Amino acid sequence: MLTSIDKYFKLVENKKIIYTHWKSNERLDSFLEGESDLDLLFYPNDKERVEGIFEIVGAKKFEAIPFGKYENIEDYLLVDEETGKLVHFHVHYGLDLGEKNVKRYNIPWVAEVLENRIQDESSKIWITSHEHELILLILREALRIPPIKRIVSKYSSHTFKFTDQVYGEFHWLKQRTDKEKFKVIVSKLFEDNSTITNDFTEIYENYFSFESISILIKNLKGFKKKYQRSGSVHANIVFISDQLNSKLKPITKHFNYPKQRINPRDGLIAVLMGSDGAGKSTAVSKLAAEFGRKIDVKTIYFGLPKPEKSKIPVLVKIIRKLGLRPFWNLWVKKRNLKLALKLRSKGFLVICDRFPQSKYDGIMDGPLLADWRASENPIKRWLAKVEKNGFEDLEKGTMDVLIKLIVDEDTSAERGKHELHLAKKKTFIVNKMSYRNAHNVYELDAVILNVQEVKKSVVNLIWKTMP
Repeated sequence: MLTSIDKYFKLVENKKIIYTHWKSNERLDSFLEGESDLDLLFYPNDKERVEGIFEIVGAKKFEAIPFGKYENIEDYLLVDEETGKLVHFHVHYGLDLGEKNVKRYNIPWVAEVLENRIQDESSKIWITSHEHELILLILREALRIPPIKRIVSKYSSHTFKFTDQVYGEFHWLKQRTDKEKFKVIVSKLFEDNSTITNDFTEIYENYFSFESISILIKNLKGFKKKYQRSGSVHANIVFISDQLNSKLKPITKHFNYPKQRINPRDGLIAVLMGSDGAGKSTAVSKLAAEFGRKIDVKTIYFGLPKPEKSKIPVLVKIIRKLGLRPFWNLWVKKRNLKLALKLRSKGFLVICDRFPQSKYDGIMDGPLLADWRASENPIKRWLAKVEKNGFEDLEKGTMDVLIKLIVDEDTSAERGKHELHLAKKKTFIVNKMSYRNAHNVYELDAVILNVQEVKKSVVNLIWKTMP
């Protein structure tokens, strides 16, 4: 179990707050290692105390985008300092079940589930009783299928299949469940409805199938109507939208709008700087992967624009032929800074690989037209001045955290595979470089620390700075 998660549960126990990890307990061990979400159920009346525990451990509340936002579910994120893993607490104050991105049913079994919780033998974490969890698993899968999808599966050649994960959980729970106890609890929860009890028993004895679930769904009509918050039209519209989004994902993934969770307090711009061989790009990639599992992240490259990545190769050829690359470079950097500021205002984490500076010409993302400043041609002198002024303006850009990855000149030359005199110059610039609007500046020794340790340290520094 990660130290941060262990600390959290100990505080919850000390405060005598009743909770349970209410689903997918087959994979509890991996959840406790931060590999996936922790789904914790609490009494609604304990909400203030639960929020107080998250504040103590340094967790931060994030907001899901509208389609992923639910009435009784809140998202808290926490970085485990020892590993640099981002831990996701899915906090439930009700049992919201139903279709993906809708969950239109609020099932009033919170007290029932919490009062019958059991303690996991190895971790001592409180989990849902196996009987209750199996009932909830069957109900969850029944209510998860959008009406339109059931119709398509019933009247077409399309075959509906449950996931291997669902089958795995079903088998794991069935092996730990007492059949008679299971039937008694089903009867109690569904108010002695013998038809529904028989449906659950049939699924228990004979496995999941689309046919058996379809029969259960039909017989749950009154139950669903009693606890639903919206109609099937809404569920169908969201389902169709979700299908369209998945088809368009190769296109929409390039659009800069929130797709997961945003920081409601404010976004953050983090800049990584270092000489060649310091591991900037590797660190940026690992950071984006870690934070990007749960929140909206945008990486922005502030080095020289790479022609091979241009979406308009013909334009690049023209720029090269006319010798306009310095101005293209400046324009791209200005555009990128504008984008970074815009995304931060939307709650994104923006990770910048390098950042422009105006003090050192022709190196480390500085101006490229230094030679023109002494030219006899007044147009060249004017253009060089325009470029210099542009870089000075860029240098004033606000960054919330600047992290310098420090390496010595010999290491930089060896790893970066360039001349020692150039490595010496670049490492000097990194050490001396400062930005007036860098609110938090940190230095990490990228020689002593390996790649994983650099990633862990940078994750912790960004999390520490995040509002």
